[in-house]
Amino acid sequence: MTSENALIKVLFVDSSEDYVHQARRFLEKHQPEKIETIWYKVGEDAIKFLKENADSIDIIVTDYFLPVADGLEITRLVREITTKIPVIFLTSSKELKVAVEAMKIGADDFLVKEDTGMEILSRTIVNTLKRARLREQMEKINKRQLMAEKQTDAIKALIVTICHEFNNPLAAIKISIDVLQRQKLSEQEKSHLTKLENHLAKIENKINELRDINFEKLDYPSL
Repeated sequence: MTSENALIKVLFVDSSEDYVHQARRFLEKHQPEKIETIWYKVGEDAIKFLKENADSIDIIVTDYFLPVADGLEITRLVREITTKIPVIFLTSSKELKVAVEAMKIGADDFLVKEDTGMEILSRTIVNTLKRARLREQMEKINKRQLMAEKQTDAIKALIVTICHEFNNPLAAIKISIDVLQRQKLSEQEKSHLTKLENHLAKIENKINELRDINFEKLDYPSL
């Protein structure tokens, strides 16, 4: 999540020099978050930069109207490189269908350029980044939960196997003890069988405890 005095690095892709200069002057004075902008007029140059520096960029703002490849193509190329960096798509009021298409291919938000003041732009950058980072955190939590569930299922399967492997021979031993106890035995032999029965009972109790483990109360280490 963004926090006070955090630095947000924005990759700006826009062919309008006047608009970008105005945006940069406003954004770089933004408080409490610090916003730093890296600007490219041509989308292909921005994509080349992104391929080599994706880890240093927090969010991308791209205009629709660009030379050569338009903003839709740039958004597609960004999503081929990374799904983690949020994209804000700038369009005009006459091209709202294009904005919808941008959202379908991976843009996180869009703004109508001529109707968007710099304050709205900065607020959208901060809020979109917060949402993206929250979504990433939730995905990590869900992944840990899924891995914990798989780990639990594997342990349960192992316990079932262990109990099964123990119960069969234990049952056979108990039957054998019962047969032996019906024979004429010395006091020493009877004593040995009694001790064996006691040991078997302890083993059965441990197997039952193992089988009855409540996995919902187990804490797994962070994955």
